[in-house]
Amino acid sequence: MTKSTTLFLVLAIVFSWFLYWPVINSAEPLANPLMLALYILASFGPGIAALLVQWHTSGIGEVKALLKKLIDLERQPKWLIASIALPCVFLLITVIIISYTQGISFSAISMGRWLLTIPTLILNLFLFGVLSSALAWQGYFLPQLQNKYSALVASLFVGLAWGLWQVPTLYIEGVFGIYQSIAWMFLEMIALAIILTWFYNSTGSLFYGVIFNTLYLTIGQTISPAIQLSKALQDYQHITAIILVNFALLLVIFCGKDLIFKKPQFNSNN
Repeated sequence: MTKSTTLFLVLAIVFSWFLYWPVINSAEPLANPLMLALYILASFGPGIAALLVQWHTSGIGEVKALLKKLIDLERQPKWLIASIALPCVFLLITVIIISYTQGISFSAISMGRWLLTIPTLILNLFLFGVLSSALAWQGYFLPQLQNKYSALVASLFVGLAWGLWQVPTLYIEGVFGIYQSIAWMFLEMIALAIILTWFYNSTGSLFYGVIFNTLYLTIGQTISPAIQLSKALQDYQHITAIILVNFALLLVIFCGKDLIFKKPQFNSNN
């Protein structure tokens, strides 16, 4: 890694972990306005670090170019369809498997919970780090790594760094996924990084990965009450991780030559 990517990682992790620490040590932190504010601010750590390092190394023009990738829609509609359909299919498969193996009834989820899906999606997108993560991990870190490594190796580095940054969130009361297995979380993040690399390298845009990640996170949170009540959180984590890993493996097998192993020509950030 270069000095700039090292600086990015240090800034992102130190900034966020410093803010997450009091949140972890607070009782019911998400019900406390100050702790909630710190939690939200911490989720912006990677994005802030990416923009600062990009500005420091390449100037304001490259910062604007990075931000523009969030709204770049100049690709075929098939990528929009894929970004919407895939997270829905992945979680539908998860629901079917966990319902069959654990006897969980998702019909117990109230209509009010489903009606909160859209507000939750908006909050995830703008307040809880989805945009920040896209800017940081796929918009800045991934292209920097692809200047030296293949897309697949770069994705592995992204998944590991993203997982490391996310470790404190596993210990915050009230967050879906608390006390999940760190090893399984890293496996899930690496698979997710490969999938988001596929979206980015195929389109040159962050928009489709943002849609995928936002829907995946939001739908998971919507069905979370049934999973938490049944105490099947670990099974849910294992199933979702396995599904993501299998899809990532399919991408490597069938799209690896053009999208995973090659270095995309448009990833030229310095």
